[in-house]
Amino acid sequence: MPVILISQGLSSGVALAAEAPVVIDADTFEYSADGMTVSATGNVKVTSSDIEITSDRLEADLEREVLVASGNVIFRRGDDSGRCNALTYYLRAGRIEIESAALIVDGVRAGGRSIVAERDRIRFNDGTATRCDLAVPCYSVRARRLVIYPGKKLEVRWVVLWLGKLPIGPVPKLVLPLKPVDRGDGVLPQVAWDESMPHVRLSYDRQKGFVVGATYRYPIDDYNKILVDASYATRAGWASELGYSFGPRQEGTRPGMTWQADGHVLVGAKEATQVKAGATMTMSPGRRLGASLDWEEGLPTAMSLWAQSQAPGYRLDVAIERKRGDTGYIDSIPSVCVESDSFHILGGGVVVTASGDIGRFRESSTGVSASRIGVILQASPAKPLQIAPFLKLGGSVKLGGRIYGGSGLDEERDALGFVDGAVDLEIDPGRAVDARLGYHLVRNHGGSPFSFDSVSETDELWGQVVVSPGHDWTVEWAGRYSLRESSLVDSNWTVTRHFHCYDVIATWKEKEDEFNLGIRFTR
Repeated sequence: MPVILISQGLSSGVALAAEAPVVIDADTFEYSADGMTVSATGNVKVTSSDIEITSDRLEADLEREVLVASGNVIFRRGDDSGRCNALTYYLRAGRIEIESAALIVDGVRAGGRSIVAERDRIRFNDGTATRCDLAVPCYSVRARRLVIYPGKKLEVRWVVLWLGKLPIGPVPKLVLPLKPVDRGDGVLPQVAWDESMPHVRLSYDRQKGFVVGATYRYPIDDYNKILVDASYATRAGWASELGYSFGPRQEGTRPGMTWQADGHVLVGAKEATQVKAGATMTMSPGRRLGASLDWEEGLPTAMSLWAQSQAPGYRLDVAIERKRGDTGYIDSIPSVCVESDSFHILGGGVVVTASGDIGRFRESSTGVSASRIGVILQASPAKPLQIAPFLKLGGSVKLGGRIYGGSGLDEERDALGFVDGAVDLEIDPGRAVDARLGYHLVRNHGGSPFSFDSVSETDELWGQVVVSPGHDWTVEWAGRYSLRESSLVDSNWTVTRHFHCYDVIATWKEKEDEFNLGIRFTR
């Protein structure tokens, strides 16, 4: 039986002795004859350790420990909040039942005809969810039952995807992560529209013609996913891919050890059947083991066993590989590469990275088998040099060399040294136009006995111009001009139309004669 405490003063208070103290404040209170039901009206406020509720009216059943709030109900639990017409709070179970509510949970705006909020999940009946804050959201998902696990994920079965007021089709299941994810450039909040969403693409290239396709990753559970991809090309016919991925999963026998595996089968009307499989085991932070095997038309095209160790100051990679190229197989038996973390010199104004590798290789097309030792040093300014209010100068220099030794080598072609330099000029005259111009030069001395290991000399100018005539449009051009050939060797165009929650992007690659059209969601 709960204990009732009535505070003295201008306002009254009721405290319920549940698992956590629950305090009710209001302008007026009315009690039943047995004192087991309480009616509160006027500026009602319910406060406990994990929830806060405000409303116009409240009915409290002290024997069953049930609270019913109605009239302009606003509730908050942690960082989540919502509004509804009526709310029932079962104190013993920690469950909340809500009618016609709209909530904000981990940045996701969700609502439903009725809602049941338990300690670890929130269930929406006839629910909808989106991250768009417009009255008519740019995109949303809708389903008869939708479940949010706060701080973890949104899970829904047989959901319909909507773009604005247009339904674009049903999906058997979606699992969208809601917790922050480190994508390499810092911890960012995950967007409620990720790879689990079906992705539709439209493109054109010279070989395949016009291509339309879709990709969907069906989440079996938190660890297992099935990938289904299907496309049709006017020149190449149909193509499909079926994939399965498992992990990462943590092994209980060794805390910190995780492993994952994946496999894919690619089949096309005019393409060779391909099979790919791989597995990765993370022994501890910075230490991983892996293996992969690829087939095409029943023949192996790539096989590898590798290990990676990363610690403060360096990264070590060891690999045994066999790959099939255009002229035959290339074997690495084995190769070892050590790469240092970047360090500063000249008072911190220059950033330097260094790497070295050693290994033995064999190229079946030439019959050459040789050991190789290589070293590469790269230096660049710690930050671009500001030479004018709208002008920055940057660049990099890379020095490298490789020495070969073994049978079947030409003595004049057993060493290779190269210099790779780049100059980068960044121009920013205003918000509407940004440009970058650069010069790239590669020179080498000697040559490699392996065709796959050769270094192509380069002498070219490159440029990139981005024009933003308004907030809704961006036009970008990027190209390269060869000083050796006195011709434009590459030219690419990108046009982006910005909307509230997504961008429509069209790209044209002139060299490949390829066109692509896609949608990138930004929230």
